[in-house]
Amino acid sequence: MSKKKSEAQLHAEWSAKEFRYLAKAVPQLFCEECDPLRILYVGGNPDYIRNARELKEQFGHRLALLEIVPEWAKALKRMDVFDIVKTGDVRNVQRMRFTEPIDVVYWRHGPEHLPVEDVRPTLQKLERIAKYLVLIQIPSGPTPWVEPRPGYPSQTHRCVPEESLFWKLGYRVSFIPNGRGTNRGDGAQIIAWKWISLL
Repeated sequence: MSKKKSEAQLHAEWSAKEFRYLAKAVPQLFCEECDPLRILYVGGNPDYIRNARELKEQFGHRLALLEIVPEWAKALKRMDVFDIVKTGDVRNVQRMRFTEPIDVVYWRHGPEHLPVEDVRPTLQKLERIAKYLVLIQIPSGPTPWVEPRPGYPSQTHRCVPEESLFWKLGYRVSFIPNGRGTNRGDGAQIIAWKWISLL
């Protein structure tokens, strides 16, 4: 008789899968022999922060965080993963000052929270501050949270960016398939990345 996997086991398995797909897409970011980079991690829920700790502890990268929800930014600052934590809206990133240049922007699960007309200009702003790479990870296809969550209007999914949007902006695109092996819905994700200049 097989035991049902715990939430923690499922989370760990998905995180490992996600990590493998990201490392395949941009191996330069997951390279133990490479020089550490300054990464701006955009958006972070303290209960659901993926890949940040590994990027810091396993690969030595220095992480800055930009989070719109003040309570989440405070909680994440206490987690000792990010050495810089800023509270603000990613759509205003060009007005923010960082103590050192940003090498990589990693926007994990963010574009779907913006009105569709704000996605393209926000990506272009991120491209202007990233020295080397902009890496995006979003749900593929319709997702939950389409209704406002009490107290967290920024967590509402307002659009469903398709891979064609990223192609048109010069991004390469790959997928993390869901548990059924398909590239749409039920946990499937799009990975999009654009090199601004070579490392």
